[in-house]
Amino acid sequence: TSLLSQDYPALSMILVDDDSTDGTAEVARRTAAALGKEARLTIVTGSPLPPRWTGKLWAVKQGIAAAEEKFAPKYLMLTDADIVHAPDTATWLVAHAEKHDLVLTSLTARWRCEDLPERVHIPAFIYYFEMLYPFAWVNRADHPMAGAAGGCMLVRADALRAAGGID
Repeated sequence: TSLLSQDYPALSMILVDDDSTDGTAEVARRTAAALGKEARLTIVTGSPLPPRWTGKLWAVKQGIAAAEEKFAPKYLMLTDADIVHAPDTATWLVAHAEKHDLVLTSLTARWRCEDLPERVHIPAFIYYFEMLYPFAWVNRADHPMAGAAGGCMLVRADALRAAGGID
């Protein structure tokens, strides 16, 4: 039994299809059907990108709006479509947030470093990210610096609303 099945409603997924060319929406649709979970998947067709927005954040904003309208969730898990999560990722994130009374928690994906450019650039990226946002600082509740891995974040919906959303 998982924490989510005991204490929280079943997970639902909002996928924002922002004119991707890799068939992400269709893969999600087929996967949900194969698992018999079609009712838990909502695919939102992204609206055109407004001025001063980036593609990812505009898609996230639309996904949050759809989730808030359809579910009134306690938590929102924001993730990228190209990340493969462990079966217990959402359960772990919620349990961690509840245990430590966190409004935001995140994980970084295990980075694939298979070819030379990945082996050179990914460690450098992580190194410089840690230089800008020292992990020891961002993990302390009493430190003013904050940071999160944008590919996998769990945020309490009420805290996000109170902060003004992602605008």
